[in-house]
Amino acid sequence: MAHADISRFLFQPEKRYTSVRMQQGRVMLDSDWNEFERLDHELDRQTLIDILCAKGTANDGFRITQPQVVDTSADTPATYDFAIASGSFYLGGLRFEAAGSQSFLTQTDWLQLAENTPTAPVDLEGDSVRYDLVYLRGWEQCVSAVEDSELLERALGGPDTSVRVRRMGRVEILPDVAADTCAEAVARLTRQLTTDPSGETGEIIHSLDERTCELQSAARLSVTFDLDGLAEDPCRPAVSGGYLGADNQTMRIQLTAPNRFVWSYNNAAPLYRVQVDVADLTRVRFLTLPRDQEAQPLTNQTVEIIPWGAFLPNQEKVAELQGQFFRVGTSYNPVDNSLTLAAPIDQAWLDWLADNSQYWSDRDPSERQQYFYLRLWTGSGEADQPDIGFTPGTAVAIPGTGVTATFSNVGIARDFWVLALRPNTPTEVVPWSLLESAPPAGPRQYFAPLALLRWSLVNGELQPSVQDCRERFQPLCQVNGCCTVTVGDGRTSHGLFNSLEDAISFLPTDGGKICLLPGQHQTNANLRNRRNIRITGCSVHTIVQPRADRVTDPIFQIAASQNIQLD
Repeated sequence: MAHADISRFLFQPEKRYTSVRMQQGRVMLDSDWNEFERLDHELDRQTLIDILCAKGTANDGFRITQPQVVDTSADTPATYDFAIASGSFYLGGLRFEAAGSQSFLTQTDWLQLAENTPTAPVDLEGDSVRYDLVYLRGWEQCVSAVEDSELLERALGGPDTSVRVRRMGRVEILPDVAADTCAEAVARLTRQLTTDPSGETGEIIHSLDERTCELQSAARLSVTFDLDGLAEDPCRPAVSGGYLGADNQTMRIQLTAPNRFVWSYNNAAPLYRVQVDVADLTRVRFLTLPRDQEAQPLTNQTVEIIPWGAFLPNQEKVAELQGQFFRVGTSYNPVDNSLTLAAPIDQAWLDWLADNSQYWSDRDPSERQQYFYLRLWTGSGEADQPDIGFTPGTAVAIPGTGVTATFSNVGIARDFWVLALRPNTPTEVVPWSLLESAPPAGPRQYFAPLALLRWSLVNGELQPSVQDCRERFQPLCQVNGCCTVTVGDGRTSHGLFNSLEDAISFLPTDGGKICLLPGQHQTNANLRNRRNIRITGCSVHTIVQPRADRVTDPIFQIAASQNIQLD
């Protein structure tokens, strides 16, 4: 996944800021604009949750149909596929869209699905039944010009500009949930997402927010600064303490596993297209070049090799959320733009690229159509590991930075924190919450059930059935009930109209039903040449009386009309 090259991360909903205002003669920072965008986005998201609830659809979006076993080769277990109906689905206040005629196995937002395909229940016997939960996982991630080169402004002669944020939705499966209702199946998914990842204690660590459907990590990061060596004797040379860097930096700390992490300056933003030598799986050649010498990977630093994650309409590819981490064996060589890794890339990764030419871009030269992405992490791992392990509650010094990190608990792989470090304030960090205990800045992931698949044997043949788990809602323009229009009195109640005369004029020529809401309605209605109209109220709570300036005129005057009913 791409990371934005930002100066700092400031998004604090608890402060209840609603917007950002520019001031004359002031410098505009990326953090100002980004905070404005996040505030606006969060307000929209929370509003949609209040109005539509956390998950649901008004149409066939993400409806699961036609499950069927897929024939596979003899050395591959049988799997199954199903259709995903086009339409929209709202999850966590975000709108996801299933477009076209996609199926589970052909999702363009999940190119690496082959490693996660479910095994078909071809071994069922007798009266046994298997239930599989189909659910939607959604999140948002940055997309850079390295991934979508159409974003690159060629007139600038090389540098990129802004990144884009893309909404990602994947239909996933939790097999054999041993539950015959959607609610029970969701409870099992929740337990899997929130339980101690070591599997030793079975303890619920994380949480899945029922209101927002957001998975929330239990990990909290506290940052302190190494002040060892500071001289209290004024006659001794001063020794600097705190952040040791000479530059203003944005440090990213990210979990590679529940109890391991990597770190980097520049928010680990630089991303490159690279190719792996098929004859030497440790040799990596850069297709996009490091921007300067500082960005060139060095021996024992950590790099992340990332496969393709999603396919864009212009044939470009979005990077996966997380790749595989390697130590650099030999430093970047600017002569042939290559480096070597301390361990080889999995041959299966290259095989996948070669076997999926449908995702190659016609705009790339033939020799550059197959590639991976590479990210440089500034820090080195421990011993022969590309990442750093930690024990919850125990401080870990980040070498050469003066920064010490303490994690309160194990987290979720890909949890990240963004630290703004400044030389002129070496013992401070932004956001300030990191000095105490800060939750991850992201990624924010949302989960919702779509369907429960039931597999059973009927006359010796495997038969699936689908139970729809999606919550449904009606668009507001379709929420009418049996009332064609509603009328309020404009004071204690408010309908589509606050005047009975206006409501009567609105009715079509073939009539309709007018529902008077509670209140005191003043009217002198004239129904002439009308038919099939019913006017009803809310029992004693609806009072109809003449207007103050026409108290002697009829409240209802009906002439030359048919089938007019007053309740």
